[in-house]
Amino acid sequence: MKQTTKPLFFLVLALYPLVTLHSALMQGYFVDGMIYASLARNLAEGYGSFWDMRLTDELFRHFHEHPPLGIYIQSLFYKLFGDTELIDKFYGFVIGFGILALIARIRKQLYGDINGSWFVLLIFVLFPITGYVLSYNWLEHIFTLNILLTATVCIYSLQSEKRAEAILSGLLSGVFIFTGLMIKGPAALYPLAIPFFAWIFLPTVGFRRTVTILSVMGISCLLSFWVLTITSDQASTYLSTYINDQVIGSLSGDRSVHSRTKLLDSLLTEELISPLLVLSLLMFISKTGWKKLKPDNRFWLFLTIALSGSVPLMLSPKQNDYYLFIAMPFYALAIAALFEPLRKSLEEKV
Repeated sequence: MKQTTKPLFFLVLALYPLVTLHSALMQGYFVDGMIYASLARNLAEGYGSFWDMRLTDELFRHFHEHPPLGIYIQSLFYKLFGDTELIDKFYGFVIGFGILALIARIRKQLYGDINGSWFVLLIFVLFPITGYVLSYNWLEHIFTLNILLTATVCIYSLQSEKRAEAILSGLLSGVFIFTGLMIKGPAALYPLAIPFFAWIFLPTVGFRRTVTILSVMGISCLLSFWVLTITSDQASTYLSTYINDQVIGSLSGDRSVHSRTKLLDSLLTEELISPLLVLSLLMFISKTGWKKLKPDNRFWLFLTIALSGSVPLMLSPKQNDYYLFIAMPFYALAIAALFEPLRKSLEEKV
C-alpha cells in the first residue's frame, strides 16, 4: 500500500464505526432483527434444530419464513461467546468488516492493486443503508457477504490463466450460490449474471470461458441441492414449505409490503444521493473537471451487476428498502469507477 493512501484508508476505517455503531448501541431492534436473534439464541441453547427452528411454543413454533443457514451462522456466535447483548450489537459490525474486505478485493481484481480501494469503501460507507442494515440484525448483511464471496471467486475463475483453477473456482462459486440460497432465497442467483456481463465488458474474458464458468456454477449449485434433498427428508420438507409459503406468496402479492416503486424511490432519493453529493463537493474542492468523468468498461460491468441484483427486487410485490443492500457494493464500485479521476486527484493532494 502506498504511503499516500494510508491516511485515506484510516479515514474510512474511522468513519465506518461512526455510521454503524451509533445505531447498534441504541436500545432495541426492529421486529425482524429481534426474531432472527431470538431464533439464533434458541438454536445455540438447543431449543429447535437447523431444520426445525423455533421462536416460542405459541409464535413461530416451526419457523419457515427464511432458509436456516443465516440464522444458524449467528447461532454459532452465541455458542462461542455466550448469551450476551454484545453479540446482538456487534454481529453486524463484524460482518461489515468482511464486506468491506471483499469489496476491496473485487476492486483489486479489476484494477490490479489495492491502493485505490479506500475510495470505493468510502462511497459504500456513505450509503445510508450501510449503517442501517449492519445495525439492526437483518439477514441482508450475512447474505451480502455471501454474495460478495460468490462474486470474488467467480471473477477469479474468469481471470485465471489455468483452466483447472478456473473450473475449480467456478465450482466453488456455484457452491456459494447454493449457500446464498440457503441464507435468503432466490436473490442469491444474481451473481450468475457476472460471467455474461464480464464477457460483454472485459476484453480479456472470452466466450468459451464464459460458457464454461457459467455452466460449472450452475452444475455445482444444482448438485449441492440434489445432495441435500436426497440425504435429508427434513431439508426437503422445510424448503418445500418455505417455497410455497414465502417465495410463491411474495410473488403472488399475498405478502406485499409498500408500493411497487418503494425500492426505486429509495435507491434514487436516499441511497445514491448521499455519496454523490459528497463526491460533487470534493470535485469542487479539488478542482477536478467534470469532463474527466468518462464511464469505462469497469463502470458498465459493475453497474450492470448492480442492476441485476436490484431490478428483479423492484419488480417483486414485496418490497422493503433494506432489500437493496445486496446490490449496493456494486453500485459503490460503479460510482468509484466513474469518479476515478477524482480519486487520483485527491491522492495527489494528500
